[in-house]
Amino acid sequence: MDARDLAALPRRRTTMCGAPRRKEPHLMFAEPAIDLRSNLFDVTGKRTVVTGASRGIGRALALAFAAQGAQVFAVARSADGLAETRQQSAGYPGSLVTHQADLRHPDQIEGTVAAAVAELGGIDILVNNAGYDVEHTVEETSIEEWNDVIDLNLRSTFLLCKAASPHLKEGGGKVVNIASMLGHIAIRGDVAYIASKHGVVGLTRALALDWARSGVNVNAVGPGFVKTDMLASALEDEAAQRYIKRQTPLGRWAVPEEMAGAVLFLASAASDFMTGQMILVDGGVTAQ
Repeated sequence: MDARDLAALPRRRTTMCGAPRRKEPHLMFAEPAIDLRSNLFDVTGKRTVVTGASRGIGRALALAFAAQGAQVFAVARSADGLAETRQQSAGYPGSLVTHQADLRHPDQIEGTVAAAVAELGGIDILVNNAGYDVEHTVEETSIEEWNDVIDLNLRSTFLLCKAASPHLKEGGGKVVNIASMLGHIAIRGDVAYIASKHGVVGLTRALALDWARSGVNVNAVGPGFVKTDMLASALEDEAAQRYIKRQTPLGRWAVPEEMAGAVLFLASAASDFMTGQMILVDGGVTAQ
């Protein structure tokens, strides 16, 4: 076979990895007509699922959406914590209903999505916030601890996105995954959590590409040091307090409510041309 024979062979378009490139539909996305006088951050009436909503960041996010007029489906393991979240939402312009589930179990994830759709009539916004931490080195981490962290932080995010995908695609939905600044950097002695949050960031990017042509935006928020139960031991340790304040250029911890602005932005029309990204809300820690 000479050069002329080679030139006559049909050419196959490939991806960077050498696999055949799938034919993309010839889609032309119309440029939006944006009225800057409107509220670009409006989430009124949006059917919103928030996980880990019984405390900390999850509770703050569920309440923030309800305060902005969304229909919130708040999910967590703790019935008492969910009851407190629901009580705090009283009088808000939106609505908030609760659903108890342990998202480490795949069957409960499917049931959660089914219950949300039955209650809300669909899903416009999915906020994957449920999380767990074991502050151990690799030698100290048992396989059970590793599995618990990965199952809740990473696998549940994957499975919730998978189960919710047909509903999100119906109306061009939004997914906001709560990762961590430790999905961007690493520290000593927190191997399972860091691995799980790097996984969440990678999953966010992969889903953003897979779903871009379906009109679904997938982004993440990376909190820094936030005053939550997850960091209770550090909150009680004066040396840890001084270290965290010293490491944070803004000189203090965040409070859970300070995560709401970035999440509402990513859940609203204001971020329609943004996907596959993580916003770091860390007081400047990762800017150093």
